[in-house]
Amino acid sequence: MPNYANFQIPFLGGGPAISEQILQGLHEGFAEKQAQQDLALKKQSVQNETTRSNVLNQLTQAQIAHEANVSAYEKETNPIKKSQLLNDLQESASRLALLKHQLGYFGLDADAITRSVTPEGITPPKATGTSTATAGPTPFERDMQKTEKLLGPLTPEEQAIWENGKSVATRSMSAAPIQAAIGKIS
Repeated sequence: MPNYANFQIPFLGGGPAISEQILQGLHEGFAEKQAQQDLALKKQSVQNETTRSNVLNQLTQAQIAHEANVSAYEKETNPIKKSQLLNDLQESASRLALLKHQLGYFGLDADAITRSVTPEGITPPKATGTSTATAGPTPFERDMQKTEKLLGPLTPEEQAIWENGKSVATRSMSAAPIQAAIGKIS
């Protein structure tokens, strides 16, 4: 008795082979995954730029506030108000240093930016004369340098407090800002 079996194999003949279908599916899956990763990288890039811009804006505001505090401190004559303004000045200097440090994470040097930008693009004139060029540090400045060496390495916040106290002390020729800065640092 003859046996007749009609076998029809759907994958053979006319259409793409199984391996081609599998490769096409893998390619589409990879393309989808790659598109999602690209989108995530773009989102992260936009977020980083936004954060960087926000920190730059905060730095600008902190610099304005610090300059206002410096100006107010220099103009004030009442010792009680001057003491309060000194505290405000040190806090603003600390905030400024923190923001400059944060900008370091974005690869920006805030001090270099500040140095390169001057009013109307004019570089400040250098002092002329032989007396300032050949004169060494004053005894007051030497004492400040010795004190700074005794403090050792400082964090950015401590450095900002120290620099602020040093600049105020240099302008006023008083040791009180140095003592206040050392008190805050310690």
